[in-house]
Amino acid sequence: MSAWRPDSALSRFNTTPVGQWVDLPTEMAAVVGAGLGLMAEMPGIFSILLGGASARFGFLPGEDRSISADPDAIELNGHRVRRHVDVALDLNAIAKGYAADLAAESLYAAGYRNFLIEAAGDIRTRGTRPDSTPWSVALELPIPDRIIPARQFPLVDAAIATSGGYRRSRGADSHLISPKANAPISAGCASVAVVADTAMQADGWATVMALLGPQAGLVQAEKRGLAVTFIEADPPEGFIERGSSSMEELIAGVR
Repeated sequence: MSAWRPDSALSRFNTTPVGQWVDLPTEMAAVVGAGLGLMAEMPGIFSILLGGASARFGFLPGEDRSISADPDAIELNGHRVRRHVDVALDLNAIAKGYAADLAAESLYAAGYRNFLIEAAGDIRTRGTRPDSTPWSVALELPIPDRIIPARQFPLVDAAIATSGGYRRSRGADSHLISPKANAPISAGCASVAVVADTAMQADGWATVMALLGPQAGLVQAEKRGLAVTFIEADPPEGFIERGSSSMEELIAGVR
């Protein structure tokens, strides 16, 4: 699923002529299916068809192509997929979460019941630490060049993912592409964290929330019962944290 490897399944799909079916590995088909589902749930906000814009703005290799927030722009049939529009897949918003989930499933199948897995910032936990205390994770302040924890709390049999433009950016532009604007959102000094059952869910929804922003994001989080918290710069005081009721209950319930 790497856009950086010309021999990857994703790169081969992105260079296949429009309308031609391509056979995908099982794992990639699962991620594409999940991405299309989130596109349908959050129309115009989330998309896995932004590879052209990511290349245009220098975040990924490839050609400058059309982008789309329409899940019907590509067609998935089992393990086969084809493009109806000249768009390019970009699975960075959910693929690393899926990788953490696969690792968790592999460990569980091998008999392990207590572990923490981290993949590029996405975390999946099960069970406890060796001393029987819960695994602990930290939310960090959105500061580009430093890692400063804002709060720490236990994470029990769940996953957490964080998104924000303050880490990967080019000048004032973040790596997060808005399908509506066909351009990156502002890098800013804000982050959002989402706790979910799986790392892929947390990963995808963290991207959605970052694109929506705190006000609209928390409205959607409350509608769906999502555990979400935003941390924003609030000069001169410092930073302000705003969370959904599900996140507040989660943190309060595990202290």
